[in-house]
Amino acid sequence: MGESDSSLTFSDAPLSAADWLVQIEAANKDGEFLRSTDLAAQALAFHHEDIWLRYHHALALARSGARDRAQQLFREYGLNYRTDEDIATLGARLAKDFALSGTGTDRAVRASVAALLYENTFQRTGGFYPGINAATMWLLAERRPQADALARAVLEICQTTSPKSDDDAYFLRATTAEAALILRDVGRARAALDQVAGYAYHNRAAVGATRRQLRIVCELNGLDLSILEPLSAPMVVHYTGHMIGRLGPMPVPRGYVIKMRRLNFVIVIRPGMRDLLIMALNIEGYSK
Repeated sequence: MGESDSSLTFSDAPLSAADWLVQIEAANKDGEFLRSTDLAAQALAFHHEDIWLRYHHALALARSGARDRAQQLFREYGLNYRTDEDIATLGARLAKDFALSGTGTDRAVRASVAALLYENTFQRTGGFYPGINAATMWLLAERRPQADALARAVLEICQTTSPKSDDDAYFLRATTAEAALILRDVGRARAALDQVAGYAYHNRAAVGATRRQLRIVCELNGLDLSILEPLSAPMVVHYTGHMIGRLGPMPVPRGYVIKMRRLNFVIVIRPGMRDLLIMALNIEGYSK
């Protein structure tokens, strides 16, 4: 074979499992869970035995609302025998979804099952994620002493844990807020949520999940939902080229999406419209 033949094999090499996981995680952060499902399924065609691709396939299905299929794959993939915190809590998460679909006494019983699964993992790993979910599920199951005790334990963990990334910082503060809301400590929860807002744009899917969970806690405790305002999704303005302001210069970053931080909304610009937008917008504060 000539040298030209060998040069072709490198570019045609299939993606590694790690490469697939990077793409899946990017789709997850954008809230593109159907895309995550497709990516995981494609990746498993090449890396069928990879446990983390199996995990993400089941997780993406659960996030997409296909709970029964996710539960089926959770067992078929052997994930129910794994002790890794993320994988073990997926089983609890599926039980939580089942609990949230129930009503009345049935809902409380299902929530107790989810709480036990989360708490078993928390007792083994000491992670704040299974701990806070166990606390919220106990609250849903109308078992306040257990919920309060776990919430206090989780708060202590959050206070002594140093974040290693922006995502870590977000989840630590969001967890602190959830634990505080379980304990009806509105001031502490508000302070944590104000800090969360600074990290919210990094992972909008996580923000949406946090808001849904904290809404449940607020409703169970009879708390005003306005406390969740820092987690509100930004408004979207779709600019199509119409003149919407007096002419004037305004620095606009390259790309089609611009975050307007002061008023918390996003402008989506159609291709070719950037220069027109620069001319049309001259609103104080937007360029900051």
